[in-house]
Amino acid sequence: MEKETVAASCLSTEKQSGRIEERKISVSSELNACPDWPHLQQVFRLEHRFTHLATGEISTEIVYGVTDLSAETTSPKRLLSLVRME
Repeated sequence: MEKETVAASCLSTEKQSGRIEERKISVSSELNACPDWPHLQQVFRLEHRFTHLATGEISTEIVYGVTDLSAETTSPKRLLSLVRME
């Protein structure tokens, strides 16, 4: 029996330094059975969007990552917090 796939997301928004920063992380455990990556537990997509208040200019950065932290022990909110620390 295959393990159930978990997909979830979390969004945070902050206003600082003359801009609004939005971070959205989408997380999945769909690939955790990949034999080439035995410790893989979750993959994530982090979208980081900046809106500069003075100009209205919007810039977006997208980062992909992997982790050995399981969905059972690490929520999308917690994972977003950990990624921000790095």
